[in-house]
Amino acid sequence: MAVVSGTEPLDITKPIFADDTPEHKEQSDSIYSYLISSIGAEDSTSTQEEELARIGELAQHLVGRIEALPVSPWTPAEDGEVDAEDEWVADEHWEDELEFLWAIVCHYVKQIRPRHAYQLKLLLLLQQIRKRPNPAALPYNSINRGRPFWPRLEFLHVAYHRYEHYAPIYPPRVMREESQTLYRTEFAGMGYPEPKEVTPRQWTNLNSFIAQLNYMSNAQVEDLDKKGLYAVIDALEENLEGAKMDDLLPSAAEWILCSGKLLRYKRQYYNDTGFYLGDVYPRSDIYTGGPLWEACRPRLPNDARLAFSYKRWLFWQDRLRDISGRSDVSEATRETARKALDEMIRIDQELDDGPLGPLPGFRSG
Repeated sequence: MAVVSGTEPLDITKPIFADDTPEHKEQSDSIYSYLISSIGAEDSTSTQEEELARIGELAQHLVGRIEALPVSPWTPAEDGEVDAEDEWVADEHWEDELEFLWAIVCHYVKQIRPRHAYQLKLLLLLQQIRKRPNPAALPYNSINRGRPFWPRLEFLHVAYHRYEHYAPIYPPRVMREESQTLYRTEFAGMGYPEPKEVTPRQWTNLNSFIAQLNYMSNAQVEDLDKKGLYAVIDALEENLEGAKMDDLLPSAAEWILCSGKLLRYKRQYYNDTGFYLGDVYPRSDIYTGGPLWEACRPRLPNDARLAFSYKRWLFWQDRLRDISGRSDVSEATRETARKALDEMIRIDQELDDGPLGPLPGFRSG
């Protein structure tokens, strides 16, 4: 994870809730107070252990009410399905409350620039939530089935999805307009803090945060690695003019700078089968990617046609070299491209036992 490069107070706003639920406002106020508190400050007199204990107490406070929600007992039928309708209702209560919590977190994340102390505070908070033991009664859903619940930060990716529908992505991908309409209709009136609009800076802030969370969690938080691949596709596999490249390259660069090693290593998990996101997401499937990569794929071996591959990694490096010398993008974008390229080369040198070699010091989540 990158070091902190800013500690000055930021002017951040609290979310506005359509449902005016006191519990959600209290969650938001607790996170806001934590961000502006002295925890993690250079002049703090507390030890690291004491500060982590305080963050753990906040984690308990934020999720304790969710863990106390009723969960109906369930008995799988012979085909493994759940019989009782009310068991799914109980699960939906958990899902709603978790999505509310993550919507609050994302509202703050989008306002905090990369590597600011506030960003680190939120990362530490989510790490403390990930370390919590399983609730006494787990909600049933199709992917849980007895696995540890909190390490995956379940439904966090759903809150992030909501920002994708408002993000400055060029061009809109398959089903984007249709899914955007359905999405806004589905969530209308549920009270979540609505993104309304996502600026390029906010999009960079969001991607920086989830890229660092992806690395800190050893890619165990559901779907975040796929979001990283999408961020890189949006910037490096589309034929973008200068201003649009200025908007999107910083988000892709954050994934390379913060979680590039995992993106490069991920191919080992998917080279046999890959994965497909389908048309329920706002963008096309990640096999196809952007048109620039698609134009290269017929000339490449089969293993390079999958979602993560070393050939695709090298293609991104070529694209960054090109962008770093373009005259139609800003100097800040050229410098960002150079930094991302340098990091990719550094990662290659660190993993010098070849494109399919083991990852030294691979973190345990």
